[in-house]
Amino acid sequence: MNTDENDEFKQETWPKKCGCGAVHSEEQWENLSYVGIQHSGLDDFPDLEMRNCTCGTTMAIVVPTDFV
Repeated sequence: MNTDENDEFKQETWPKKCGCGAVHSEEQWENLSYVGIQHSGLDDFPDLEMRNCTCGTTMAIVVPTDFV
């Protein structure tokens, strides 16, 4: 399942918009409350970093492949 159509799920776009209407830049993301990493366990899908919006909603971004 390693196709080009799945590449869109492996890249992040900024800013991130929550359902509450709050908009977070990449820099603001770092200041949101950290929840954790959700490991996909699949080769074709990336892990996700989760943080809570200021409203309490949990949002996620793709963990970059070069993350250390």
